[in-house]
Amino acid sequence: MSLAVLALWFVCGLGTAILVAAARPSRAGAALGVLAFAVGAWWARQPFAPSAATVATGTALIAIWQIVRSPRRPYAAVMAGLLAGIWTAVLESQGLPLLAAIPVAALLPIASAWLRARRPAFAPPALVEEALSLLALVSIAAAALPGMADGWQAAVNLSARGGPSANAASAPGLPVWTLAVASAALVSGGLFSIWSRR
Repeated sequence: MSLAVLALWFVCGLGTAILVAAARPSRAGAALGVLAFAVGAWWARQPFAPSAATVATGTALIAIWQIVRSPRRPYAAVMAGLLAGIWTAVLESQGLPLLAAIPVAALLPIASAWLRARRPAFAPPALVEEALSLLALVSIAAAALPGMADGWQAAVNLSARGGPSANAASAPGLPVWTLAVASAALVSGGLFSIWSRR
């Protein structure tokens, strides 16, 4: 799996669950979220599909806006639907058939919305604000990750055999430990946040 796909996976998965929990519940928001899901699923499969950095930057901006301003319009629900739709393409690129990727990607925001409506303790305002802050940080990192990976690869290519004429295919990629540490930090931080709220 490439770094761009991994970054998009994190942004879409976290973003859709967090933004649905942050959105004000309304029928208009739910309808717009479903429409955005269909648009996202279609858009992600087009030649002009947004890059991982573009999706991550848009997600970071919406998360920050939700923290700073908390708009009354259903922007968070629309972005959550769009992210879930884009996530279907990410899941499909990992080998999940399209007919399975659509319900899997839709299940997460539906579960988040259902839990928020049924259990007030699921998404108290302080926890939602923390989750939005985490989403903004993860999204900013995901937006920068493809550029950092390209820089890493360029540095490896330049240092291999003393110059730019080195064979790019023999150059090592980003170390696996880097991805493992980043993923472990993200998951452990989320689990600690959930545990500390109990």
